[in-house]
Amino acid sequence: MLDVEREPPDIRPHAAHAAREANSHILALERLLNRSARDEYVVGFFCECGCLDVVAMTRAEYEAVGGAWLEGHKPE
Repeated sequence: MLDVEREPPDIRPHAAHAAREANSHILALERLLNRSARDEYVVGFFCECGCLDVVAMTRAEYEAVGGAWLEGHKPE
């Protein structure tokens, strides 16, 4: 058997995809629970760069920027 050292796989693209998927469910749930609210409640979304840290923002903020990223994490 060959013993080959390899770099660990970069899971960030998979984590970024998982964050976007989770955030879409969080957004749908927030809409369902707060139908009468005017987007003023702060919600915890996952950072969509793949680091999976929590980004606190309102639904309106999330929709305005098209996702959730921590400062300096949004791809150019």
